[in-house]
Amino acid sequence: MRSRLIEVFKELRKEGFLARANFMCCRNCAGSELACRAEKLYEKGKEVKGAIFWTRQDEESLRNHSRMYIAYGPCVTQKYGTIGLSTKEVGKKLCEKLDAYHIPYRWNGDPNVRILVGENIDQEV
Repeated sequence: MRSRLIEVFKELRKEGFLARANFMCCRNCAGSELACRAEKLYEKGKEVKGAIFWTRQDEESLRNHSRMYIAYGPCVTQKYGTIGLSTKEVGKKLCEKLDAYHIPYRWNGDPNVRILVGENIDQEV
């Protein structure tokens, strides 16, 4: 499943998302770093549709439990404010790609909830 997730992320990057796998230590660090990257791309006139990522902590969950949560949303920057689609739109795009790659996931459409992917997703992580 991990290799299919990597393919999903490659496609998302081609479509203008900052999609990173096993990125940074935690969500706070990853979100800050992606916001900085979004600012730089924005300054170069490049479109950034949002950020989608999982962290090293999430990767550990994938290894140990065969499931993990993926974070997603627009990039909230210091300099330019919010860059990208709404959180819900980014989540929907991720789910479309997960469907296309037959990756099991659980998401109720709530933009305040990360998307759970993997095996045994009906069990809590």
